[in-house]
Amino acid sequence: MLGKFALSTPPSPAITVKDRRPEQLAECEKLAKNKLHYPANYKRVSEIIETEDNGAQRTFEWTFSGQNKNGSRRKATAICKANNYMQIATIEVKLVE
Repeated sequence: MLGKFALSTPPSPAITVKDRRPEQLAECEKLAKNKLHYPANYKRVSEIIETEDNGAQRTFEWTFSGQNKNGSRRKATAICKANNYMQIATIEVKLVE
């Protein structure tokens, strides 16, 4: 007796990673806001661009502005590294001179 079985294939890692991009962007912006003294004053001033994807993580970069504790508005660049498989991200923020 011969039989033919069709097994469903799990989604490829490329599809799984692609589906996480909006979640990664939201997490990265949340981390940037949390770096500010006044998170409510966060304002993105450039597009978020993906600068790297090595399969395990994506790197995003953008410029934003926020109010410092002296009340003046400053610009900063954010570089966020987001894990492609888990909800883990790290951020580095540098003031724009």
